[in-house]
Amino acid sequence: MAKASAPLPLLSISRPRVDRVRFTLGTVQTWATESLVVRTRPKNRYVVLTGCFHAYATGNESLSERHLGPFASPSDAANACAAIDEALGLPRTPTRVTEHDLRADPARFHNAHVEVVGQWAFGFERSSFAGAWLEAPIAFASGAPHVTKRVRACGFWHAGKEGYGHMGASSAELLAYEVVDVLPPPEVPKKVWLRDVLITFEQNGEFDEWRILANGATLPMIVDEEPATWLPLGPCLRSREPFQSAGTWAWCTWSSSSAAIQGTVVYLSDEIKLAFNADKSAIIVKFEQHADTSA
Repeated sequence: MAKASAPLPLLSISRPRVDRVRFTLGTVQTWATESLVVRTRPKNRYVVLTGCFHAYATGNESLSERHLGPFASPSDAANACAAIDEALGLPRTPTRVTEHDLRADPARFHNAHVEVVGQWAFGFERSSFAGAWLEAPIAFASGAPHVTKRVRACGFWHAGKEGYGHMGASSAELLAYEVVDVLPPPEVPKKVWLRDVLITFEQNGEFDEWRILANGATLPMIVDEEPATWLPLGPCLRSREPFQSAGTWAWCTWSSSSAAIQGTVVYLSDEIKLAFNADKSAIIVKFEQHADTSA
């Protein structure tokens, strides 16, 4: 018989209405639209809920996070995460769509959980993205007439009959829980030589990912024990030469604060090895020369 999971007497999860969930911890209650909660993570003695909390936020409360706790211990918080994940079917993974697709047929994606890269124009009473109103997770009002930048946004797309955004003037909206700056791919792929092996770092501009090629061939990788071709290196440091080499080594650096870079990366080959460095702030490509033992 399977061992029963430890009870969580302090935390209760209830659904008083359709698509409404209530988390009760002691005398404190936290409300959310169940379908708009996407993941949990433990943080010391707290549980961090990520999702769209725009409808419940007041004052300076976060639009994309809620904290439950403190629990008696970090392990209790981790157990609470597991209980919430099981009860709500988390985590939820967004569907990748293009800005062109959203503009061309917004009704097709109504209520969809999406990830999209596009141009965001925002300022006072303005927030235009993919032909819709972007309801960002942070305040974005600017004193300038408007600001435009390229971003990757994750959230929930709505294109019903009602109007959205300022004065209801937009025909669709993206209710976002994450908006991250994205720079366009470099005009020329970054390349470095390791002995007679040409290492190329290429960017998928649509989703701000990177892949690594050796003499034109894509290096198959294992990320978190799963096969992968692209790496989520959106936070790659945008220096003039983020890719560098020194003798038999080459590396790509990025911000070590990114939660997107997790697990291990390995490529098993006779000559090329890939790995993260100790603090996961760089991926290292190493050329290994083997002695000729044939006689």
